Amino acid sequence: MKKWINNIGPGPLIAAAFIGPGTVTLCSIAGLNFGFSLLWTLALSVLATIVLQEMSARLGIISKKGLSEVIRDEIKSPRILQLNENSINKLYQKYMNNKIRFKLVE
Repeated sequence: MKKWINNIGPGPLIAAAFIGPGTVTLCSIAGLNFGFSLLWTLALSVLATIVLQEMSARLGIISKKGLSEVIRDEIKSPRILQLNENSINKLYQKYMNNKIRFKLVE
């Protein structure tokens, strides 16, 4: 067992930090409630992630900038930037509300 633990590398630690315990808990609860009926969302999410990462990598290689830098530089319309900022704020509010709900459930 110790040899196996020594050989797994940093991947699971990075995945755990990126995903986080809240996501694991939420996904476990969804799996408990819905079973395999939501399995199609996993395939769709993996496909979308692969496409986004590949496109971001190409953009980064060509422009020598990150995705957020390119978006900031290329989108000049203040209205679109405001919509983007509002979307990020709403997502953050939903995240914080879910975090508070889970704290209350515990």
